[in-house]
Amino acid sequence: MVLIELIRADVAANGIENPRLLLLSNAANSSGLVGCYLMDHPIKQSFALARDRLYPFRGPQTTSDIAAFRDGPFRRRMAGFKTSIKNDGWSSTSANTSAPRGNSIPKPHPDNPDSAGTLLDFVVNQKLVGSELRNRLYDHATRQITLNSACEQLPVKENRVTLAKDKNDAFGIPRPQIQYRLYDDKNYVRNSFETILKLHKHVFDRLGADPKDRFMQDDPTIYSGSGHIMGTTTMGNDPKTSVVNRECRAHDHPNLFILGSSVFPTSSTANPTSTIAAFALRAADTIKKQLKT
Repeated sequence: MVLIELIRADVAANGIENPRLLLLSNAANSSGLVGCYLMDHPIKQSFALARDRLYPFRGPQTTSDIAAFRDGPFRRRMAGFKTSIKNDGWSSTSANTSAPRGNSIPKPHPDNPDSAGTLLDFVVNQKLVGSELRNRLYDHATRQITLNSACEQLPVKENRVTLAKDKNDAFGIPRPQIQYRLYDDKNYVRNSFETILKLHKHVFDRLGADPKDRFMQDDPTIYSGSGHIMGTTTMGNDPKTSVVNRECRAHDHPNLFILGSSVFPTSSTANPTSTIAAFALRAADTIKKQLKT
């Protein structure tokens, strides 16, 4: 009888929980790399009111994207990225990005009192009610546009998941402790963010968006994450420099398969779901063949 053990988790968590389980059991870590090379897809978002009505909020969250910067010789000096043209107005923003929508009432542009453009702003700051409020919301919401650019991140060994020494969960099990920094010594992501902001400005210019109706965060320390947690049990041919092989089989334990984006050795710019599915199918086929022997 062959015993096949699987470790898996959802897209957002497997890069954290997979190494946590391995570190707790001291398994599959002869390379010493379990938990290392933690990655995400860092995001820069920009917001504007288009000159014409675009009528977002109909259909999927994202209708199209700009993929011209996913690959090319430029990746020697900066991260590739893809830019999604959002179809949910300004609703995908958060307070920590200094975007129009957040947990506090936004501050309008000093030269344009309508620029903040949220329900809180219209009601609390501008004291609008009734048909005037409805008309203002209709005009504003139909012209909202968000550009969301997610870029790749280099696998940096020091970005890692370890076990907390002094913090346990409700079951007394050590919590995962995360060490993470976005910017690397080569400014790979920072250079990408600079190009992203130039692209966003160009798109807004072509849309005829008034500069007073734009929210672009130039501060390099302010960014968002995609929740695409990758790395930490990386794939490779050499057991000394990786945790699993191309079949997602742990080098140290032939009956242990680790599934999910935690096996990614690099991040590229694409959402990880399709690649996770492809790896899962490859692992399933390997397991099926093993069970027949």
